[in-house]
Amino acid sequence: MTLQSIYTLSVIGFFSIWFVCTVICQFKGKSAIFLRRYVDLLNIIPLWTFFAPQPGKSDYHLLYRDKNTDEIIGEWTELEISVERNWFNFIWNPQKRKKKILADIVQSLVAIIARYQKEKEDARKFLMYTLPYVMILNTIIQEDSKIKEPFYRQFMLAESSGYLEDRAPSFILVSKFHQLN
Repeated sequence: MTLQSIYTLSVIGFFSIWFVCTVICQFKGKSAIFLRRYVDLLNIIPLWTFFAPQPGKSDYHLLYRDKNTDEIIGEWTELEISVERNWFNFIWNPQKRKKKILADIVQSLVAIIARYQKEKEDARKFLMYTLPYVMILNTIIQEDSKIKEPFYRQFMLAESSGYLEDRAPSFILVSKFHQLN
């Protein structure tokens, strides 16, 4: 057996084992748990979930408003989490990562709120110190303001049922006013 054939068999063997492990890990079970925990130390076994186990049934909306030092509160402005896609976005979509990150952060904050509510704790005590809250606040702060003097900004998370309008939008969180400058 030549060195070339040993190399070829090794490569074929590696990819064959990788393929079998990938197939096994697509299903829930003891084998998949074992492979993920003890064999896939480099996280190279993919997990393809073409259809989410719990698909999203609602849309989230991120809104903010400003208040000046005279206590005059402005109108709510929506910060688009997702935007309509154009036909050329499969080639050029510079906002894709920014919008995806913002959507993931919003979903993380919603999950934290849901966990606190499930545990019957007052989430407002802890929410301001969570990373998703701070990241959303930072994103909101980056938006331009019509007020030039020292002002405060507040944000709100709301949920709607998406294209199906079977229920009214609901509020998930309304933050306190944060001083910006």
